[in-house]
Formats: sequence, structure tokens, C-alpha cells
Amino acid sequence: MRAAWRKSEIDGLLKDLDQLQRQLTLRILYHLSRVTSDSQTHQISQVDGLQQNYSDIIEVLTISEKKLDLIQAQNQQLMDREETVSQAHSNTYEWIFSNPETSDTPWSPFIAWLERGTGCYWVSGKAGSGKSTLMKYIFNQQRMRKALRNWAGQAHLASASFFFWNLGSALQKTQAGLLRSLLYDILSDHPYLMSAVMPQLLKFIMNNTDTHILSEPNHAELFRWFRMLLQQASPSFRLFFAIDGLDEYDDDHQELVDLITLAAKNPDVKFLVSSRPIPSCVDAFSKGPTLHLHDLTRNDIQKYVEDHLQESLKRKRDLEWSQLVDEVVEKSSGVFLWVVLVTRSLLAGLRNHDTVKELRDRVDELPSNLKELYAHMLHRVPQQYRRHASELFQTVLTGMKVQTFQFRLSPLQLWFAFQERESLLSAPIRPITNEEAASKEDEIDGRLRSRSMGLLESRILSRAKVNNFAPGPAKIRSVEFIHKTAVEFLRTPDVWHEILKLSSGNAFDPAGSLFRSCVYLCKTRRPDEVIQLEDSFVWAMMDRAMDYATISEDSAQPITRAELEDLDKVMSYHWTSATKCLCSTDMRFPTDGHWTTGYLSTNVNLCKTTVLGWCMIPSDIY
Repeated sequence: MRAAWRKSEIDGLLKDLDQLQRQLTLRILYHLSRVTSDSQTHQISQVDGLQQNYSDIIEVLTISEKKLDLIQAQNQQLMDREETVSQAHSNTYEWIFSNPETSDTPWSPFIAWLERGTGCYWVSGKAGSGKSTLMKYIFNQQRMRKALRNWAGQAHLASASFFFWNLGSALQKTQAGLLRSLLYDILSDHPYLMSAVMPQLLKFIMNNTDTHILSEPNHAELFRWFRMLLQQASPSFRLFFAIDGLDEYDDDHQELVDLITLAAKNPDVKFLVSSRPIPSCVDAFSKGPTLHLHDLTRNDIQKYVEDHLQESLKRKRDLEWSQLVDEVVEKSSGVFLWVVLVTRSLLAGLRNHDTVKELRDRVDELPSNLKELYAHMLHRVPQQYRRHASELFQTVLTGMKVQTFQFRLSPLQLWFAFQERESLLSAPIRPITNEEAASKEDEIDGRLRSRSMGLLESRILSRAKVNNFAPGPAKIRSVEFIHKTAVEFLRTPDVWHEILKLSSGNAFDPAGSLFRSCVYLCKTRRPDEVIQLEDSFVWAMMDRAMDYATISEDSAQPITRAELEDLDKVMSYHWTSATKCLCSTDMRFPTDGHWTTGYLSTNVNLCKTTVLGWCMIPSDIY
């Protein structure tokens, strides 16, 4: 009996030790996620067009489908801002390619500058006037490329773009991110330039097969390479750069402006730039080719309003309706975002069968200043919805810090984030049907409209491809703020203090809610027969759950043991359901052990296998 009792006691202790070991592993992974690379690194196919006499460079640049490719992940991060910029409304911004002399408000001829001009062309505009949308529209137009070809003539032409984003990561708002992105775009399309741009680096790599010993390039190296790239510009090789949002640069604006104006002195290099009219840009660019966007969008704004109200306007084509549209256009002062918000208010009034006078009252009561308009919108949130509105704002802002690329915060994930903790823990592991998902997405869309008053919305984003390759779906659903100015408004200290007060009574933790939503999403996915670490949705959600758990560690409600065990159970299910696990570093893992075997393998040192990949590694993942 004593022996049997001891065996039972020993079995109990072994079980407790096994649970503690799992807990310890997961806790270690919290901190590991701070220093390892983002697990959603991607694959790209071999670089095309490399000449045979650069076979030694091919060994450095070529990326097989089974290597972990940091280039793709980091360059996709830099493109993330461009993907969130709204598409231009149908048949708007066409005037940019027309003759400005026929306009009541002329601007510097854009096509003429593309074909024959030099230096910088500056797109200036108020906050919310549509500068980023115009820049995206221009850069994706074949008319722009045709005009640049006319400028280049028989010469080779290389172009690159960058969209600064003050709300994004360090790479999206610093000079280092700008230089890395421009270098990557140009060198990817013209790899033979590497021997002239970074000769010492190539020499070092040719003499050292182990590229893991490379350290992160510092600012001086990036600047030197960019300067060497500019020196390649000549009548036989011309460079064009489009840079959006200079005012969102997170450092000395004058330093950035000086870099651009100095580079643009070369007649074979030209820059298209945009910004709000900040002093450094006004001083540097106002005497050159320029346009003031808020003075030129009157017809675009009128078309936008008429198109969105057209069903009602068809029935009521009288003078009062025309005057209402004119009042909206006039009061907008060229700020497109203001018009979008006011049009939504008018549509709500139309659904309520408001008269023209009542609709005019709606327009009159809305402030023409964006910040005042945001404050007015928040004030109109019904009292019973204000706590939930606060929690929505906190959750989406937290999600913006962690989730990017094709794994952005989706409406379905946001719906899961606001379910009861116990119901998520007790939910079974089973695939969700399309009908169930659509129902939940419709519900959260309605809640976004009623709680955020239009500051948050569900969008379908078209994902750009890098070198014609990007894993994952071409279109994704994402929850976004209507504009970066809305985030700037919410982050104003006084406003943010009031937002937090609304949810202070229930100790709300957005990171914890998002942790649980990641786990629940994994519960609803069918297991993969073969797990490909870099592209696996489940793997990406687990990795982001780790990030949220790390954030939650500093809150009053850290992730509980039961929640960690739920994550462990879900990941073990997906791990053991697969026949094998592949990593693009040519590594394979059996799936009969614990799933953390694969997670621990995705170490950043395995990623530094190419020159460009090394150039793209941000310092904050070391």
C-alpha cells in the first residue's frame, strides 16, 4: 500500500512538473518574441534578369523557396502604409494629367515636369485633403510611367516610392526606413548596380561564406550607399523617386528636406514629394513646380458628393438639392476627409427621411475644422455606447502596433476580442462556416458604425506585391481608422485621458482581449496537412498572441494559466494534425514533439542570408 501510495504521489508530481514545464516554455516565449524576427517572413522567387557576368552576386541575392527571406517581410512592412491609403474615387484626380491653363486655379504642369522638368515637384495640402491618395493614384498610373519614359529617352530608368507614416513602425517614419526602401526597390530591379553602390560589402561577402556575422547597417552606411546610388545617375541612367508625407518624418524635417534638395540638383534625378505646408517644405519647394491640393479638388469633391447622393438626387433634382451640394463643397475648403464624414451624415439623414432643411441643419452644425469635427462626432456617441466606444478605440490602437501585412486586425478577430473570457476558453476547436463568419462580421460592422460614429470602419484592402510575389490573399478585410488625423486626435493627451476614463471601472485590458481573439481564430481554422512556418495563418496568430501576452504582462490582468493552457492545447492540435513542418531555411521538423520546437527555430540569425535581407533588418528585433 505504501508503494502504491508513493507511485500515485510520484505520478501526481510528474503531472505537475509537466504542466509547469509547459508554463515555463510559454513564458520564455514571451520574451523570445521581443528579440526574434516576425514569424511571418515570406518567400520570394529568384531575382529575374541577373546577367551571367554577375554570377557571384547571384549567390548572395538568389533566394530559394525554402529559405527564410527577411527581405520580403521587411519590404512588405515598408509597403504597409501604401496599402492602407484609400483608392481615388472614380474619375477623380484626372485633372493632374491635364493642361492646368484651362483651370480657374492653375498649378504647375505635372506632365510637362515629368517629361522635361528637373528637381522636385511638391504636392502641398491641408491635413485630410487627399495628398496620399493622389500620390498613390499618380504612382500607379501608366500615364506617369509613359511620361517618365519620354524623359528618359534611350536611357535606363529606375523608380521607387516611399510613404512615410508617423503612426507606423520605426522603419515607416525614419530616414533609415526611407533609405532602405529606396535602395531595395532600385537594387532589386537593377542588381548589377550593387557592385558600384556597395563594393566593399560585396567584396566582404565574396570572401566570407558565413553572412550571419554581418551586423545591422548603420545610418552612415545607408547614407553612403544612397549617395553612391545617386552618383550612378547620368544621361544614360535616370532616377525617379516619389516620397509621400514628408511632414510625418519622425525627426528633423529640415534634415530630410536638405537630403532631397541636394540629391535633386543632379539633372538626371527627380523627386515627387508631398506634405502639409510645414515651414521647411514651404521654404525649400514653394518656388519650384508645385500644386496646392486643397485649392484644386472642388470638382472632385462635388462629384464625390453627387455620386454618393445620386439615388436621392435622381428623385429630387430641384434647386434646393443643388444648393445643398454646393454648401457642402464650399464648407469643405478642399478637405476631402471632411466631405467623406459629412456625406455619411447626410446619408444617415436621408435614411431617416430628413427634409432638405433638416439636412442643411446637419451641415451647418458640423464644424469645418477636422479636430472640432472629431470632437463633435465623439460627443454624439450615445451615452450607453461610450464605454464600448472607448474599448474599441483602445483595442484597434493596440492591434495597430502588433498586426500588419496580411495578418492585420480583421472584423472577425475584433468580434472575438469582445466575447466573454470563459466562453472563449470553453469554445471547442472546430472550423467556422462562411455563414457564421459573415454574420459576426456584419455584427461588428454595425457596432463600429454606432459606437465610433465613423472614426472606425471595416475595409477591404488590396495587397501590393513585392517583385510580383506576396504570399497570402490578394484582398483582406481589416479594421482601420478613417484617417491618421483621427488617431492623432484620439492620442491628444486630454482626449485620450477621457477615453481611458470611460473604461476605467472594469479594468479593461485590450492586449488580453486580443490575445484571446488570436487563440480563438486558431480554434476556427482547419489544420494544415503541411505547416509552412512563414505563411501559416495559425502560426502568425500564435506569434501575435505572444506579443499581446508580453504587453499584457505589464497590465493589471496578465494572461492567466488557463489561457496559456488553452493556447498550448490549440497549437498542439494543429501541430500534431500536420504530417510535417517546413521552414524556408531548409529545415524540417517532426510534428510528434511539442509545437514550440518549430517556434524556437524561427530565430533572426537564420534570416540574414542575403545582402538585401541584411540591409532590411531593423535594429529593434535584436
